[in-house]
Amino acid sequence: MKYEFIKKLQIAILGILLVTWFSYYIGDIIRKYQEHNIKLKEGMDDILGEIKDFFEKIVKFFNGINTLSQGIDFHFKCGSKTLNEGYSRGLKILGIQFDCFWVSFARFFNGKCTLYYILDIIFGIIYLIVVDIPLFLLKTIFGVDLYFIVEFIKDCIIYPLDSITTSMMGFSITHWSDDVQKRCYLCPGDIGDGNGRQYKTFGEWSQYYKCTTAMINNGANVIIKTVFGIDNHWTHWFWDEKNYKSDWEDWPEFNPPPAQAPAPAPVAETDGGKPL
Repeated sequence: MKYEFIKKLQIAILGILLVTWFSYYIGDIIRKYQEHNIKLKEGMDDILGEIKDFFEKIVKFFNGINTLSQGIDFHFKCGSKTLNEGYSRGLKILGIQFDCFWVSFARFFNGKCTLYYILDIIFGIIYLIVVDIPLFLLKTIFGVDLYFIVEFIKDCIIYPLDSITTSMMGFSITHWSDDVQKRCYLCPGDIGDGNGRQYKTFGEWSQYYKCTTAMINNGANVIIKTVFGIDNHWTHWFWDEKNYKSDWEDWPEFNPPPAQAPAPAPVAETDGGKPL
């Protein structure tokens, strides 16, 4: 009886060990299979990630090419617009001054403004002999610049005295009356800057050449930098899809203002529910 118990116990222990080993063996196979699948999945994810990155780089490259071409086209158009606007305004000013010259020429000979022009010539010659030439010689020969004395006299004596005579006596000592200015010195013109028709002297119209020259230089500079990619313009436009228009936000043609909402209809005033 004892022998049979020991034998059964040995068989039970052997069975337990066999089941335990078999379970461990099966579990080890499953674990290795899972680890293999995980590594395979990670490898596939890495491959898919590299493929995704590759295609993203290709897409980004072509987007950069597209943005670069848009930036070049946009800035070339804006530079050309500035250049052409400068030339156009310069030619308009030249035409205004040409007409102004012939009108002034006719005014001189028809007697309407002859006296004023002759007096201007006389005063101009006197100022040249008495002030400009001596001060120029002093500055050239001795290196002494006394032009500040002339400006001081103008600011402290001439202009205050002019204000007094204008307010008390109705005439100016520095310029002709408004009626004479309009009749003999002012020339009408419109250069298309949004200010409409203006009346200015020949010299005042000449001041506009500074603006037109700046526009021409700026437009030419933009075109050159755009075409040749100076100052890393191409690199900036290639990688930046948003800011290639940032330098031209003030152009309404390329950045139109939002539409204005219509004004509300006026409400009639009432008194106790009855219209006034």
